[in-house]
Amino acid sequence: MSCSHFHLLISLSIDGRLSPEEKKGLSSHLQSCPYCREVLEETQKMHELFPSAERFSAPLGFSTRVMAKLKAQESSPWWFFLTQRPLFLKTLEWAFALIIIMTGLFFGNLWTADRLSPQRPLTLKESFSLDVFQATPPDSIGGAYMALAEGPHEK
Repeated sequence: MSCSHFHLLISLSIDGRLSPEEKKGLSSHLQSCPYCREVLEETQKMHELFPSAERFSAPLGFSTRVMAKLKAQESSPWWFFLTQRPLFLKTLEWAFALIIIMTGLFFGNLWTADRLSPQRPLTLKESFSLDVFQATPPDSIGGAYMALAEGPHEK
């Protein structure tokens, strides 16, 4: 067995929850493994610290407020998390979205300018026009359907 398994047994041993067979296996492993003996000593020291620690009482109504917040979060809609982000993250998301949109417009404008009229670049108004797209390009499924169904393509 690995040392990580015996670390679990060390914790159970301190709590007094080991069977006699597990105690024998743990003690034989501790005799041969200095690392696990060190872990046992540290765990025992930690166990001795807790009973001597000072206890603090929670403020009046603390548990009631915590439980009310938990119930409110459970009943809130799935998009509640989206509205509870810091302003910095919201601003960063908007900036990132604008960068993507502007990049798409720039490269889309270059792409349509090369495909449609290599003689002159498209103006901004022309690049937003839907006239640059064919309704059913001849090499598409829609174009093949139109050829079979009606004949000529729309333009």
